[in-house]
Amino acid sequence: MNPRFRRRDRRVNSVADDPGQEAGMSLVELIVAMAVSALLLGLIAVIFGQGLTTQMQQASRNTATAQLNAVSAYLNESIRNATTARVSDANTRLDMKVINAAGNAYECRAWKISGNTLWYKAGTSAPAFGSNWAKLAENLVNPASGVGSVGFSNSGAAVNYLLNVKPGDIEVTIRDGGYPGAKSTLGGSTC
Repeated sequence: MNPRFRRRDRRVNSVADDPGQEAGMSLVELIVAMAVSALLLGLIAVIFGQGLTTQMQQASRNTATAQLNAVSAYLNESIRNATTARVSDANTRLDMKVINAAGNAYECRAWKISGNTLWYKAGTSAPAFGSNWAKLAENLVNPASGVGSVGFSNSGAAVNYLLNVKPGDIEVTIRDGGYPGAKSTLGGSTC
């Protein structure tokens, strides 16, 4: 035969040609591979879920800490600039007579814990507690550690406070205080 017209063998090796060779995966191998993949994906999902939970708890703690730090800074500034301070209503209300920033007048500032919320109001006279007060902090609870009760206290001339916020499972506690230190000869209202 002429080499130009010789028929070429176009046969591809197949499983039928070699009985020892297998093509693809068996059903058992496929089930095992799927089970291992499902376990790995489940593990990844659990790790991812725990990371999200931790992140949400940390964000909640950061928000509560920032909220209490702002309240604490304002309370401390008010205590420093106060000429008088009075705790009443079973340690749930604090009234202070504070010299304003210009130093030419008094301002009456009051904080009240009602339920689990800390409220604030300022004015020219001692404000009566009501719906027109500003909400400063929510989710106030007594600390689980037993360090005291949420509220205000007087110890001699000192004014102290304990604020504990618990949004969810996280507790943030701030305990601080000071002495009203402002001296003034201004006349004016009593708070």
